Amino acid sequence: MILMIRVSSFIDGFNLYHALKGLNGSHLLWVDLWKLSQAQLVTRSQRLTATYYSSAFANWLPAEKARHQEYVAALKWAGVTPVMGHFKNKDRKCPACHHRWQVTKKKKRT
Repeated sequence: MILMIRVSSFIDGFNLYHALKGLNGSHLLWVDLWKLSQAQLVTRSQRLTATYYSSAFANWLPAEKARHQEYVAALKWAGVTPVMGHFKNKDRKCPACHHRWQVTKKKKRT
């Protein structure tokens, strides 16, 4: 009897996206994460049972958001479970000059 170990993969979409862009890997941005996980993480005695993709849509960038939504739909079709968060604005203040501005931070799903 062969014991099969169940494997799940968890992928941070932002780290993956920016790593691929930094490598001039734009042609890889539509990678099938289920197949990537299967090929890179699973051995013969293991079985991939789930792949999770964590990300958030940049609502202030309509064209990029639309492409991201298409990618997430394709991932779902391939069996990947998206875990979508959201962005939140955070106030910042310079302690020296007291200038104020906002930064956008990704937050996990609520």
